[in-house]
Amino acid sequence: MKRVLTAAITIALLLFIIGNSFAQTPDTILAKRFIELNNRGKFEEARAMFAPSIQPQLGKDILREAWEQFNHQFGRYIRIANMEVVRADTFRHVRTICDFEKADVTFSFTFSASSHELYGFIIEGVKNKGEKAGKPVPLANAHSIDTSVAVDGGKIYGTLLIPDEEKNYPVVLIIAGSGPTDRNGNSTLGEKSNMYLMLADSLAAYGIASFRYDKRYLGESTDFLPSDISHISFDDYVNDAVDIIRFLQKDPEFSKVIIAGHSEGSLIGMIAAQKTKVDAYISLSGMGENFGKILEWQLDQQPGINKDTVKNILDKISRGQMVENVPSSLQTLFLPYLQHYMFTEMKYDPVQEIKKLHIPVLIVNGTTDLQITVKQAELLHQAKPNAELAIIPGMNHILKDAPEDRAENLTTYNNPDLPLNNTLVEKMIRFIKGPSKN
Repeated sequence: MKRVLTAAITIALLLFIIGNSFAQTPDTILAKRFIELNNRGKFEEARAMFAPSIQPQLGKDILREAWEQFNHQFGRYIRIANMEVVRADTFRHVRTICDFEKADVTFSFTFSASSHELYGFIIEGVKNKGEKAGKPVPLANAHSIDTSVAVDGGKIYGTLLIPDEEKNYPVVLIIAGSGPTDRNGNSTLGEKSNMYLMLADSLAAYGIASFRYDKRYLGESTDFLPSDISHISFDDYVNDAVDIIRFLQKDPEFSKVIIAGHSEGSLIGMIAAQKTKVDAYISLSGMGENFGKILEWQLDQQPGINKDTVKNILDKISRGQMVENVPSSLQTLFLPYLQHYMFTEMKYDPVQEIKKLHIPVLIVNGTTDLQITVKQAELLHQAKPNAELAIIPGMNHILKDAPEDRAENLTTYNNPDLPLNNTLVEKMIRFIKGPSKN
């Protein structure tokens, strides 16, 4: 939780200079003030702009460190390209596109509509300059095609990786996990593992095509109506996946379509598979329990979090109730629109959804996964006993070899050159090439 908040606050420091061309509202004026204070090194004054309930969570040097981090990651700050208030209710969300030397960064930050106090930040996207999103050089004997798929409210942009000298090949739809994770498996929060790019390349080396994509409001897939990410629901992600599957199924070059959903993408793919006639389904580090249970367990691992309080909040959200009195340590996580998104995901039970699949199923999990434990894969397998279960020793959540030690495990999240676990690739290739009839 502290890590998420720190990254979110770091994003805020991109608001450096706001020109007179932007519409002036109380919140944009405050945003300008916040950035100017940071730019002049007056971090304590900037910290005082946060709501009193948020300030105790902010370390003394967090704003200074955040500012330095962004200069290091994105280069010299240049200007704000655009700024607008995209929603006005209990909270007001200000969307900003910032121009840095190395990247254009889109993010939003949240003010109280009544007190105009600062509450938190969410990164919506980072587009590196001089490099089109999703267009790294493929490592395998394959060629990539950037394309888009029309979905409700806009377009989803993604990359097809096609094996050379192959015809009528299977295609795998790679569905990313939760948060601001792009088509290559990299996060706008700073993590860079290239896991989905590597997975696509590994498949192509064995004559298997793939399509990986930026989820709506992320990467290139940002031109949506409504323009505010706060309107999003879990079902939007499912419906987008359904539209992409139908797009792939129309291409006669693909002999069959297989879904490979990672983490939250496992549940998205599970439900999308029910709505389409895909040929097989793969769960990579997927949830076996309800999302609320998973989040409750993950927060319980964090120091200083009251387990009973979290449980009570999640219970109310699962019943469709908006929780207004949230403890200060949890307010950034349980902003109103995030509560809405959680509610739309909590209505699905993975073990019930996987039972509805009547296609070949492969369930994969690693023994050093810190986010989704082996227990989750076992629950899915119990619900779908004719599925193939692969528990891979030493594989972590980003599908790479990693030790059990938490600190060492997490270092792999920022090593884009570390290869995928070999056993994972072998299991997937064998399953895709010849899945048995279920």
